[in-house]
Order: sequence, then C-alpha cells, then structure tokens
Amino acid sequence: MKIIQFLVLAVAVILIPLAATAQKASTEKESPSGSSYTVIKAGDDTQKPVDGQEVEIHVVVKDAEGTQQWSTHDMGFTNFYTLGTAKTDDEKNMEIDLKLMGKGAIYSFKVPNKSEEGDDKAPASSYAFYEVELVDFGAPAKSAANLLAEIANTDGIEAAAVKAEMLRKDDSEGYAFREGEINAKGYQFLEEKKYAEALAFFNLNVSLFPESHNVYDSRGDAFLAKGDTENAKANFAKAVELNPQCTYCQTKLDQLTSGAGEKE
Repeated sequence: MKIIQFLVLAVAVILIPLAATAQKASTEKESPSGSSYTVIKAGDDTQKPVDGQEVEIHVVVKDAEGTQQWSTHDMGFTNFYTLGTAKTDDEKNMEIDLKLMGKGAIYSFKVPNKSEEGDDKAPASSYAFYEVELVDFGAPAKSAANLLAEIANTDGIEAAAVKAEMLRKDDSEGYAFREGEINAKGYQFLEEKKYAEALAFFNLNVSLFPESHNVYDSRGDAFLAKGDTENAKANFAKAVELNPQCTYCQTKLDQLTSGAGEKE
C-alpha cells in the first residue's frame, strides 16, 4: 500500500503537521508550532531529540470522529525523519512538535485539513488526528533506498541492482535497508510511470521482508499499473494470505477476480 504522505518530499512523500486524537479541551495543550496536542503517554523528558538527529516514529492517523484511517503499526514498519532538514513551514512545524516529545512518548497532534482552495476555506470542524510515538532517536543512518534511487536515475536500474547486491553482502558502508523508504521510492517511480524501476524496488523489498503483506500489496499495485493483472492478483492474494485483516488488499483482489479492477 502506498505510504500516506508523511515523509520527506525528496522521497515522494509530503510532510504535513502532526495531528491529535480527540480529547476534552481541558486536556489539550498548545504547541509553539500553533497546533494543539494531548499527551497520551509521557516519555523520558530528559531525552529529547535535537537538530541533526534522526527520529524513529510510529504514526496512527484518525479522522475527526476518531476512526482510524492508517497506521504504521498495521504496515509493520516505523517512519524515519532527520530533524533540521525542514524546507517548508509545515515541515518546520512538524519538527517543533517532535522536539516536544521525550523518548517513548505518545502525543496526539490536531491540525485542520487543507481544502483545495486553501486553509481559510476549510470548515472549522474539518481536521485530522495524528497519534505519534517517539520510538527512538540518534545519529542518522545512511539510506540505501536514497542511494539506490540516485543510481537508478543516473546509471540505470541494472547498476542500482548491482549496488544493492553488493551492499547486502557487505554492510561495511553502513547503509540501512528500510521497508518504508524502499516502498516510498518504488511508488515514486510508479508515479513517474517508470515501471521497471518501481518493480525493481518492490522486488527488493519482497526479498528483504518476505513476511510483510505490504511488500506484496505494493508490488501488486505496480503490476496492475503496467497492465499485468495475473501477477497483480497473485501478489494481492499473497498479501491477504500474510494478513487476512488487510481489507484493502482483499478489495483489490476481489475487484481483479471479478474483472472490475483491471486496467483498461
């Protein structure tokens, strides 16, 4: 499944301000970023992240009624972000919010949804909640996904595949292979209609994380986008096998089985 747009623009995901679960107004606090938040679980306030450090977070997204829309827990991986790299106001606000949190804390941040006409046009009741858990933080790891995507764009996907194999055999360069980052790069290529590159990244994820339903779901999306419905069905079926609770995987499989989801 395509990762919700919460990561860095450079990895094809848009950072948005963090939001919160519904709480009574009396329990809400104001962040220097301008957002409101509640503390679900206090963390170690003697350990807070600073610029230059990479944070590892879990995110649960809920709508205004508190119904869960998406969760990194369900996806099976955490998100990573390096503080001090913000380029937009939204990114800067997100960093302010993250720096409030002690290690292990779970905060809920609440922000209004953006309308197509601009924030000032969005209904006052239109907002989302983002429960954020600060799992850990420390020195940034080197991203294998970023390196391989750069090689694919400059030297071709075959060169990227060779480099990936080298890094997997010898990790002395210290590159981290992260499911979420590789997945995001795959979707970036998919959006650019670079199907060979997208499939190469999704295939890499399948080889690295064979027990993750998400890697098969993503690869199914790539096969479907290029018109290969049989391989798409096989991958969606594998995703459902690994995670029978994955309703969106089952929906896509059912649509293809009935012929309704086939690419025209």
